[in-house]
Amino acid sequence: MGGMVEGDFTVEQWDDAGRKCIEIMARAGNALVARAAFDMALTQRPGRYVILCHGARIIAKSPLADRLLREQAARG
Repeated sequence: MGGMVEGDFTVEQWDDAGRKCIEIMARAGNALVARAAFDMALTQRPGRYVILCHGARIIAKSPLADRLLREQAARG
């Protein structure tokens, strides 16, 4: 469809340790709609572990998620 990325996007809230998904906050079939849902989720859940996924790929992450994922990568 004209270069637009489509598919199964999810906005997920994980526990504060980043170990398990506790809520699927939104689902979208369009990248722009999914990004808008993610941005709104950050305002609704400040300081929480929130990620935007396209299948298994993480597209965007909240500051807490970003920090924890970087720490996990540094540990190996």
